[in-house]
Amino acid sequence: VFESIECDENYLYVVGYSNGNATILKIDLNGNVTWQKSIDASPDDRFYAVFVGGNYIYAVGYVLNNTRKDG
Repeated sequence: VFESIECDENYLYVVGYSNGNATILKIDLNGNVTWQKSIDASPDDRFYAVFVGGNYIYAVGYVLNNTRKDG
């Protein structure tokens, strides 16, 4: 599920989630995925927004970790 799209002169940046993993894609203007990154820390990780500024890509979302350690 795609949640947000941002673009610059050469690429589209798409964020969302797939199979419970927060995912970000970098797609060139011909529609080719040039890279993809995912976070798989729990079954319910998601990115909701993306912003591109200069040489940086900022993705906003959350990672749930239900691991509990006592002591």
